Amino acid sequence: MHTLAGSSGLPQRDIETFFSPAHWQKLRKLEYESYVAMQAEIRPDGSVILGKITESLPDASWNDRAYELGQHVTLRAANVGSHINQKAEIYVVFFKRGPDGHLVLVFGRQLNEPDPGMDHRAMYLHTSHY
Repeated sequence: MHTLAGSSGLPQRDIETFFSPAHWQKLRKLEYESYVAMQAEIRPDGSVILGKITESLPDASWNDRAYELGQHVTLRAANVGSHINQKAEIYVVFFKRGPDGHLVLVFGRQLNEPDPGMDHRAMYLHTSHY
């Protein structure tokens, strides 16, 4: 059984910040079918350029769908005076069927430290049913 609570490969602390404590406790106990992690670059307009897939659990069968969903991530990274795109990582988690159908969680975060004067790095989270 794979859950967010038992997965060391997912950035749980960052994902948790998007939820109330009660909702997070429920979500982290849900069983998932697969998760896919990808490298990305953040364009100046906030859209992402997806790179290679760095992890697929349990196998690569969900990669195409994850790649499709990952393309919708937007990250507003401060890029003051730099022509170098900021680095990011994107995670797509496909949960097993529940009472409301299948839930998917798409999470992205800026990898680089934020520029001076910024108190956090850019993050994105979206959940939906498929």
